[in-house]
Amino acid sequence: MLEFIAILTMIIDHVGIIFYPHDLIFRIIGRISFVIYAYLLAVGAKRTSNKKKYLLRILISAIMSQWVYYSLISHELNICFTLSAGLLVIIIYESNILRTKRYFLIMSVFVIAMVIGFDYGVYGICVIFAFYYFSNRPMKDIVVSQIIVLAISCYIFGIPMVQYVSLIALMFIAFVQNKSPRYTKISWRIRYVNYLIYPIHLIILLVLKEVTLS
Repeated sequence: MLEFIAILTMIIDHVGIIFYPHDLIFRIIGRISFVIYAYLLAVGAKRTSNKKKYLLRILISAIMSQWVYYSLISHELNICFTLSAGLLVIIIYESNILRTKRYFLIMSVFVIAMVIGFDYGVYGICVIFAFYYFSNRPMKDIVVSQIIVLAISCYIFGIPMVQYVSLIALMFIAFVQNKSPRYTKISWRIRYVNYLIYPIHLIILLVLKEVTLS
């Protein structure tokens, strides 16, 4: 269910960016998508037996998507790079290296995200890590942590206020947590379809744009 909502709201957001750039409702609906993807990534990081392979799969999707993302939406690195950065922070945080080195590497990821320009940037990475860190806490702690991350990001990084709409995603997450086990196994077919949906839907939108303009 969460995967479907994330995919649907992402597609709505991208359709709005490409075909209806002045219609805010598409962007408002689209704010829900990233928060759900961030949650799913954090859950996946807890569940996977090999985080490095998990990271590699997301990076492959990111690289496959970048050329069309650059053509259609933004000159920043696409959201899969942000998800990769968030997972990398989790991997570093769980590592056995010295604490000072660990924190230095984590800060380096944040600096790279700011300098190069990732979709959602430092805010996006913090959302992912907050979901991971509070994943075993009550839902109220998850909600509070996400509100704090968003409020600080709006103040420091100038995240648009419309991003507060993204908190609606927490209601879907809470509903799913109450209705199903948190770490149910997902078949490999569904997993790989999820990795391919991002580049494929962008390619379809690019084709549609070219057809409508011709």
